[in-house]
Amino acid sequence: MMQGAPRPAKYDRGYLRSGVRDGTEKTVSFILLSLSSGEDMVTCEDITERRRAEDLAIRTERLKAIGDLAGGVAHNFNNLLQMVMGASTSPWLIWKWETCPDSKKTLEELLKSSRLGAETVRRLQSFAQVRGESKPLKASVDLSETVKQAAENNEAFLENGP
Repeated sequence: MMQGAPRPAKYDRGYLRSGVRDGTEKTVSFILLSLSSGEDMVTCEDITERRRAEDLAIRTERLKAIGDLAGGVAHNFNNLLQMVMGASTSPWLIWKWETCPDSKKTLEELLKSSRLGAETVRRLQSFAQVRGESKPLKASVDLSETVKQAAENNEAFLENGP
């Protein structure tokens, strides 16, 4: 470079995390600027709170993503459980229990496992709702009506067999 010609300004940016006398930790952003006159200048800014807010936002987004994933898994698993529970409580199978005690025990174990799976689904859904988007639904179900409808739907199947 020629003598007397201004040199271009250059800068470096960085972050420094340091302990403070009171025991807390601060994060400081600094910019080192080399001026065209040959002098150097440093600017510093305490960004501790901004960094904490950014970290909290990242953790919140991650928790939301985990909640979304848990809700999706619970939904899919619940669909599978409904199929298993529906098939294992079909009127035809209940009728067959009397003729084959081993089948009855197997189906009872299947139902027990399905109920435990349903409890897992409820816990996953409860976790997913931590996001605050929805509240759990509570509903009453008339089981006698449900069984009656299932029997009516499967009447032809029961009369003719599998």
